[in-house]
Amino acid sequence: MVAAGGAGRSVVVTETGSGETVRVSLDEDRVALDAAKLCGARFVPVASAPLPGHIVVFRPWKIGRYGGISCTEAQRVRWQAAARRYLDAVSRALEELHRAHGGRRASVDLYHRVRSWATPGEPFPWPGRRRRTAARSARAQQVFLERLEHAAQEYRPVREEIEALVAAHRAEQQAVQEERRRAAERLRQVVRTVASHRHWVHAPSRSGRTVNIGISPEAPSEPAPPRLTAYELEESLLELWRSTSPRPRFAWDPDACAEVERECRDLGEPMAFSTWWNQVTRHTWRTTPSGPTPAPPPTRPSFGGTGSLGSGGYIGGFGTSF
Repeated sequence: MVAAGGAGRSVVVTETGSGETVRVSLDEDRVALDAAKLCGARFVPVASAPLPGHIVVFRPWKIGRYGGISCTEAQRVRWQAAARRYLDAVSRALEELHRAHGGRRASVDLYHRVRSWATPGEPFPWPGRRRRTAARSARAQQVFLERLEHAAQEYRPVREEIEALVAAHRAEQQAVQEERRRAAERLRQVVRTVASHRHWVHAPSRSGRTVNIGISPEAPSEPAPPRLTAYELEESLLELWRSTSPRPRFAWDPDACAEVERECRDLGEPMAFSTWWNQVTRHTWRTTPSGPTPAPPPTRPSFGGTGSLGSGGYIGGFGTSF
């Protein structure tokens, strides 16, 4: 029985008395038959009933905890045994086809991808040779097709079971990916909505070493700095950070941060202020006890200064001594 769960749940196949649940990789193996090559020059194609060039079989391989498809160990063993029976039956049919075309030695093991044979020689050029060779080859091919169809019919229930499982798993994965895409879009929309409010202000403290950042009241009672969106706020703070020496300390108003968190929560996407700010900003910021602060640029290795000549040789060129 195939049980397809909702988004975010694994597709699990259950079976009575199945034992432990494992994860498997289902390799869809296109196994080449090479019937004409096996029979050599005595093989005469039949236009009305051509032989297939390959067969398809699923090989279930047990893997780790992640990836693949979830099933029971009993199912994995049953699928593997069915694939083995199918490939062994086709292997015997190929050996019989080889003998029917005058071959004397052929060993075919499609399951392990091993085969060896001695190519049948050209038939003796008696009168009517081509007609008899074609008739003999056609009969052998008809028998081979019947055996191939019988083996395929026995394998079909397992193949259809696996195909249904794979289809359900793919549909579930697509649903999960679609839900993730919608969730990411909802998050981006909330971030943009909250960030577009033009109510952010910043001003230096009396000492000039700290920049206080907060949300301005709707109707300020006294002249106030320009009110900015979150995007404009980032650019303004970065400009201060780059142009001021020593670099200022940014102090974020806890009430302003709480207001952002409340608005995100009301819009259905609860998140911490630092998470929201990282979604808004284009540059790298790090979290500090006083709030987000621009991350310093990565340090670059020094390549040394000038060299000098001394008794010890040339020293200092690009930080290397010889």
